[in-house]
Amino acid sequence: MGSLRRPAFWYAVVCILVVPQLSAAHGQSRTAPERRFGLVAGINAATLRTAPNPVGYRTAYLIGATMLQPLGGRFTLRPEVLFSQKGVAVASENGSVRYGAAYIELPLLLQVRGPRVAASRLHLMAGPTVSVKVNEQLSVGNADARFPLEADQSFYQRLDAGAVGGLGITLGPEPARIGLTLRYTLGLVDVAHAVRTQPFPDRPFPEDGAYGIWSVVATLQF
Repeated sequence: MGSLRRPAFWYAVVCILVVPQLSAAHGQSRTAPERRFGLVAGINAATLRTAPNPVGYRTAYLIGATMLQPLGGRFTLRPEVLFSQKGVAVASENGSVRYGAAYIELPLLLQVRGPRVAASRLHLMAGPTVSVKVNEQLSVGNADARFPLEADQSFYQRLDAGAVGGLGITLGPEPARIGLTLRYTLGLVDVAHAVRTQPFPDRPFPEDGAYGIWSVVATLQF
């Protein structure tokens, strides 16, 4: 954990200080394309891809906001602030247990404009992301419970980091206002916390694992 806190701190400094400076610099150019903001909403299908035993996906939502700052040519800087729910599902003959966690997530993405498809346009995106856990959930069937961050039954580490890649399409003729993206987040950190007592021994939380998350994301630009 100590080794992750310092990179996460400097990452936040970059997002807060560098991104606005880039935006201001481009805003001074008469020929620079218009900067835009947007609302983001989507669905995550998350799992722990490196868990020692087979596990399933937990499906949950994400919401947030973004800024799209053209950098010139085909490139656009796209920082985001998201409330993103992740987790994992562990099943047995007795049913499925969903070990969930909610995060404030800060992706810093580079979006590359691609070719047109009819009146729409494709794009690629990639970049790093860091997350801070805000709560956890444990769901069995229709029952749902939430735990404070420092509870003994905590399943996840406080911080997460990874890399994001995706393919998207901006719908309609320019200036288009709606975008759809299919993303994959490759977790680069072991987020599993050492659990003292497994609440469901037949469906235990994995001993270790980094996230693997498929996301379908919609963006409304304005």
